[in-house]
Amino acid sequence: MLVELANLALVRDRHPALRPIDADSNPYNADSTPYMVSIDEAMGFLPLDRPGEWELDV
Repeated sequence: MLVELANLALVRDRHPALRPIDADSNPYNADSTPYMVSIDEAMGFLPLDRPGEWELDV
């Protein structure tokens, strides 16, 4: 998490006009990875969307 925070600080220092950051490579953290969700929340990130999937046993 410290590396991510340092990277964000560097980006903000070098590009002050930059506001939103969209992590397009992995836009969603699955609920099955609560440790990643907690890191994002601790860094102040907010979810843009929460996709859902349905599964039917046939």
